[in-house]
Amino acid sequence: MTMMFGAGLAPAALASLAVPALAEVAAPAPEPTLGGWIARDRELAQRGVASVDHPEMQQLYGDVVAALGKARAAIAAQRAAGAPPAACLPPPGAVQLTSRKIGTWLSARPAAEQGEALSAVMARFLAARFPCPAPSQ
Repeated sequence: MTMMFGAGLAPAALASLAVPALAEVAAPAPEPTLGGWIARDRELAQRGVASVDHPEMQQLYGDVVAALGKARAAIAAQRAAGAPPAACLPPPGAVQLTSRKIGTWLSARPAAEQGEALSAVMARFLAARFPCPAPSQ
């Protein structure tokens, strides 16, 4: 399975795991599922769309950034509520996540996850990538 997503994107763009500011907000689009995201990625690859400046590639990238932002916010809410967080994230900018690492992880997800919201899948990515240390006894 070839994942083309962001082959040339700068890793710093994903380093902060933050959602970019939007100039205008229209009615929110439904969140993509993992399966829908992968299908769009494959379709772009088949059409030869590789430029990071292409609007469809920017949308694909934006979906991952938004999903990471939702997952990060959920982890922050867990911490604020005093619950054990699903992941122990480093400070923004401390670790760089490349689009290739994320794309490879997404493409390896089992078929059972294809119908899940991309943010739920990205929350598991963060938990797998940044596990919290076991509580000391």
